[in-house]
Amino acid sequence: MLIAFLGPVGVGKSTVMRYLALLFKAEGQRVYLSLLKSFHGPAYILWSLVVRLLGLRSKGKYAPWLILFKSGKISTVKSLLILSMYLDALFSIPIKLIGLRLLRRLGFAVLVEEYAYTAIIDYWYTAKQMLGMNSIPRTPQTIVLSLLERHRPDALIILVSDFKELVKRWRKRGYGEPQQRYLKLLTPYSLNIIKNPRKLIIDTTNLDTYETVKHVYQAILSLSLTQIDTLQGEHIL
Repeated sequence: MLIAFLGPVGVGKSTVMRYLALLFKAEGQRVYLSLLKSFHGPAYILWSLVVRLLGLRSKGKYAPWLILFKSGKISTVKSLLILSMYLDALFSIPIKLIGLRLLRRLGFAVLVEEYAYTAIIDYWYTAKQMLGMNSIPRTPQTIVLSLLERHRPDALIILVSDFKELVKRWRKRGYGEPQQRYLKLLTPYSLNIIKNPRKLIIDTTNLDTYETVKHVYQAILSLSLTQIDTLQGEHIL
């Protein structure tokens, strides 16, 4: 099974995935943890290299694109954004998808954070909200959406939480960018626009790690049983 996890920064995606991996391994399954989102792979290397070449530094946990943006080098950020979109669409995302689907076929339980679902929001947020760009290339967006449509995960788990609780987690972990405006785009997009017949939404507000993992694990088990029933029904027919 290939399971994708979505949700804002600090909601607990990585933590839940790690604990689920331990549970699956205890059951004798082989598990693979991964991350698939925009501005990673070759694009991330490119952004990081430019930051180093320019001698830029930051306090706190800032991504390289935020470091460049805060340095005032807007024209450089715009150019790297467009180049990153093509790197994502033509190289990073399709290659990573092929690898993840292969692992699934080999019998691994594949747990993936983001699964590139947030790529389009990342592009538009960076271009419109941060850089004030009037337009961005459509071709890479079309390619990414097509890939996601063709390679849907077996289950999509969306973790949400109360905004005030998220802010506390951001401050506790020392994140440099609270991302309030980004969150206002991400939440309705994840809940209402992304289509997947096996999409589950779990509110982690006031839940500790144990309770959150328990909810997610039970949800996955219910999906697995439903999938088995469906396959058995198709076999009978």
